[in-house]
Amino acid sequence: MINRNSAEATENSVAAINNGNGNQTIDNSTNVYVGGLVNLATTIAGGIVFDPRVMREVILALDEVLQTDGDAKADFNSINIKEKNRINGMSQEFYDDQILLKYEPFFPRLEAFLKDRQNADLGKIVENIAANLNRKIMAKRRAFETFEEVLNDVEDALLDKEYEALKGKETSICFFLFYLYASCLIGKKTEDEKL
Repeated sequence: MINRNSAEATENSVAAINNGNGNQTIDNSTNVYVGGLVNLATTIAGGIVFDPRVMREVILALDEVLQTDGDAKADFNSINIKEKNRINGMSQEFYDDQILLKYEPFFPRLEAFLKDRQNADLGKIVENIAANLNRKIMAKRRAFETFEEVLNDVEDALLDKEYEALKGKETSICFFLFYLYASCLIGKKTEDEKL
């Protein structure tokens, strides 16, 4: 239950508190007394908590990139994707049928967009989202059977919290999450990637 000054969280749920000074606190207790509640998104399985507003803004910007024509080159073959999929628990079939065929051809365009000096601020936001999301995924990874389930749950939680702004942009959400994975910003790194 949530009212102006308190929020109750059931077992295995999370309450986020903003006391009005810009600082946020995450608390797993059952009673949280707050000055206001911040709407974070949480995956159903595993309880990965993230800020959907920041991710929404990035996805809306990236959606515009997907709508433009452009030719860019980037090397997404430099990592051993089969090894990456194996250590992360992503099925090769999912990667080949979904990411490789439908999304990877557009990754170089996004890579060039993010490296453009005019988009440096957005690139830093993407890196921050990836670092925070990856840390939380690694902490909760055991709650998911496969890595594609992790990505699907993050997509569902984001859509649940930001439906009005992101309805019809499911492809862009997947594009963003799959890009983070394929470019090694989320998920375990292979030994070669660690060098």
